[in-house]
Amino acid sequence: MSLRYRLNLMLVVTVLIILVAGSLLVGFNARRSVATEIESSVLLASSLIESGMALEDASEDSFLRWLDKFLAVSESRHLKVTVASLSPINETGDGEALSLSVPDVPDWFIEAVRPETLTIRQTISRPNGTAILLFVEADPRDEIAEAWGEAVDVLGLIAAMATIIFVV
Repeated sequence: MSLRYRLNLMLVVTVLIILVAGSLLVGFNARRSVATEIESSVLLASSLIESGMALEDASEDSFLRWLDKFLAVSESRHLKVTVASLSPINETGDGEALSLSVPDVPDWFIEAVRPETLTIRQTISRPNGTAILLFVEADPRDEIAEAWGEAVDVLGLIAAMATIIFVV
């Protein structure tokens, strides 16, 4: 085996190892990033619900204003919120599961970085004496799309480096 052939073989093997290791690292970091962001959103929702429960002695109008603000913040923080009145029909249903199809992101990547579903189920007493049930579920689609964009950039950089090594 010639020295040139051995050097080329070593370069190919090294670049493949770097590509595989880089891919795994990107996947693990993307998974951790998505899980952290989703957990942060759910913790924010939990804090806002606790503050809403502190309005128990407030008027119905102030409670409804709080609920509107909560729903607005929830939309911006990638959460799916379902508000139900407490009745035997609604109390047992969690609503439909979120579909995780993300445009321009392959299914294998979605499954690789998909976090555990985080759901809060909280009963809140209204000032008028009735109660509502809030279901808050984290929606990771935007975070997955962002992680995919970052992964493509890093893997493209590794591929460009490999190409430059072999061309030069």
